[in-house]
Amino acid sequence: GGETDAARKLFATTKPPPGFAERVRWLRALSLPAIYRDDAEVDAARAQFGDGLEALHGGLKLDTPAAIDEAVHAAASVAPFHLHYQPRDNTALQCRFGDLVARVMAAAAPELAGPCGWTPLAHGGRPRVGIVASHLMQHTVSRYFTRLIEGLDRERFEVVVWHGGSEDDVTRRIAANVSAFRQTQADALTLAREVRQARLDALVYPEIGMDPKHQALAGLRLAPVQCTLYGHPATSGAPNIDYFLSGAELEPADADAQYREKLVRLPGLGTQPLPPPAPGDGAWFDAQASDAPLVLCLQNFIKLIPAFDATLARIAAETGARIGFFTRNPPLMRVFRARIEAAFAARGVDPDRHLVFLPVQNHADYLAGIARSPLVLDSPWFSGGGTSLDAFSVGTPVLAREGAMARGRQTSAMLRMLEIPELIATDEDDYVAKAVALIREPARRETLRGTIRARQSRLFDDAAAVRAFADFLVSVRAV
Repeated sequence: GGETDAARKLFATTKPPPGFAERVRWLRALSLPAIYRDDAEVDAARAQFGDGLEALHGGLKLDTPAAIDEAVHAAASVAPFHLHYQPRDNTALQCRFGDLVARVMAAAAPELAGPCGWTPLAHGGRPRVGIVASHLMQHTVSRYFTRLIEGLDRERFEVVVWHGGSEDDVTRRIAANVSAFRQTQADALTLAREVRQARLDALVYPEIGMDPKHQALAGLRLAPVQCTLYGHPATSGAPNIDYFLSGAELEPADADAQYREKLVRLPGLGTQPLPPPAPGDGAWFDAQASDAPLVLCLQNFIKLIPAFDATLARIAAETGARIGFFTRNPPLMRVFRARIEAAFAARGVDPDRHLVFLPVQNHADYLAGIARSPLVLDSPWFSGGGTSLDAFSVGTPVLAREGAMARGRQTSAMLRMLEIPELIATDEDDYVAKAVALIREPARRETLRGTIRARQSRLFDDAAAVRAFADFLVSVRAV
């Protein structure tokens, strides 16, 4: 709910039940705001996180079975998900966290921490590939990586999936296209032993950082080759993950330094995303019609850094446009709304006139509304992924501000594939100038819509990354 300070106070005064003390200690040390009020709060939270991480390292007790059990419980329950929404390079902090988790897991299961006793592909049969995931259902992770998994032909690969999330039609689709699919809620050590016993050639995690249990597993050596995809687009920081599989269009030239793993650049986006459904009813957007255009910012509030508020206020002031957001999380919405309204008011821009908070729609109707919007304003630092695919699928232009790391380059990567570089801004002034011009020039927007529609198949129909992923798994060797 955004009340991080209150949560820390509760962690400090709570007497946890047996087995939970270490988890509470980790929660207190590693708590981060979901939304920041200003850049000073980012720096303060970052410093507090770093101090907390060092305190955990210094105070870690692994001298008794009970202490080890408590530490495993913490390592499999707490992950710094919000760390990478800070507009900073957090590689070193994430690696330090990865070392902490690896210490715990090695103490708990030393037999799973050392090298595997087999060589990849030495058995002479089909490559044995394991997938450990928790988001192979209706989710951005499955939108991105379903086709990568399905592309591992069962005549060529033996693929085993361990899935810890909920089940729906997407889950069942993936299950029907692999050799074995195991829906499991096993604890981290039980699952780790099951995966190790499968004697895989390669193990792939689609989304380390989304589920704390996977961070714990990544602290162990369960296959001679271990990889992660970019379901959470930041280094895992884990010493036992060998390869980070990303997209050539996502990564800057100096990206290798941003990963603990060896960076592998698959073609394009590094995957072949699933297309969104057909648009539904956009009447909800029409109901917002007024004399001022309504442009949309589709991002979750946690992606919207404080400095972006002033950028949006400048655009509203120069064009008279209204800027719409979706109210996905009411508690966080209140925090974000107070911040951005204050930023608009400070610049003489009436927030009641220029900010619109919209109810969430089902996916098809959401797409229909996006199709009616003149422009989508993408977030800097942590860009849109699925939301930008949504917009491009209905032909709506998305203005991107390219970042220095992959998580701030997803939309700009799509625009490069569409060959529309004029929608990629290099800094705040360029972003504002491009937004103002696009809002004022409907004919130009219509031209862009035509170009997007003509080329959108490049985002959804190119299987080059799927083939490259399969070839990688055939040829890869242990680091």
